[in-house]
Amino acid sequence: MLIAHLIARADDKMRSTPSWETLAKCSRVHQTTIYRAVERMEKHGWVVKHSGSRRQLGNTYVVQIGNLPLKDFTATAISPDAKRLAFWYHSKVRTQTVYSRRYKKQIASTVRKGWEQRWAFVMQEWLTAGFPAERIKAGVEIAFQADAKRAVRGPESLRREWKKFMTAVEKQKGEPKC
Repeated sequence: MLIAHLIARADDKMRSTPSWETLAKCSRVHQTTIYRAVERMEKHGWVVKHSGSRRQLGNTYVVQIGNLPLKDFTATAISPDAKRLAFWYHSKVRTQTVYSRRYKKQIASTVRKGWEQRWAFVMQEWLTAGFPAERIKAGVEIAFQADAKRAVRGPESLRREWKKFMTAVEKQKGEPKC
């Protein structure tokens, strides 16, 4: 996160001169944490720090882009199908009730803010992996039957056991329905 702040404040030569206070405020950590993080980044060769000669001249940080451990990141485009699946999953969650220890009764499950983007991303991952929408829906149905408490938390909570649910879908698909 600190590297991102330094890059955002950098000029065309990747130099930036934010104060410890500014970096701490932007990163929402204490100044001592910033100091230690800069030392670690210097040790790894990601940043070169030039100390100011006087109090009025602050430190200058030069980000060494070539030394950063960057991988080939690809942006995931969310398809309309993934969005539809996310909204379908949301409607599934909203019909579930969970027991509230606080209120000592069954209440409608609540969904955390930002669910659309998170859930659509998970659905897109599954679509990209080659699962058609019908199989994803069937897998989600099995997940709700097997462990509704986990499934209510969202599709990201099903990632670990997704292959198990897909295997169950394949078994159901092969069995004749009576």
